[in-house]
Amino acid sequence: MPIMEMEFEIWCECGECLLMETKVSSKGGVAHLVVEPCPRCLERAYDRGRGEEVGAMRYRKRPIVVEAMQWLGDNYDEIEKWGNGIRRVETKLLLETLEGTMTADLGDWIIKGVKGELYPCKPDIFDLTYEPAQT
Repeated sequence: MPIMEMEFEIWCECGECLLMETKVSSKGGVAHLVVEPCPRCLERAYDRGRGEEVGAMRYRKRPIVVEAMQWLGDNYDEIEKWGNGIRRVETKLLLETLEGTMTADLGDWIIKGVKGELYPCKPDIFDLTYEPAQT
């Protein structure tokens, strides 16, 4: 019986997860592989079994402390000294963020992230997401 060699990739049913890349040799027999789906697809299958809607998973924001300043219209000099890549255009601030240039309106909070990046946040979202940290 001839020796058979195969090279192949096994992808999860989601089409996004490469589970195995392998080379199999078989001499006169049949090669069997057992592969389980990725954890995300297992979770989806579990959710489908419960009859729940499948989609976005829930996450809790880590309890980190960030610095923030509120743009009040008269504190540009203070904000400019505190953060890099900020420009004022009339009553708006233009911030150079990791996602590109973003605009902060009067009343918006400017947040310095864990890597020193800046981004604007609307006051209502800021109030729901953040609270003063003890120093």
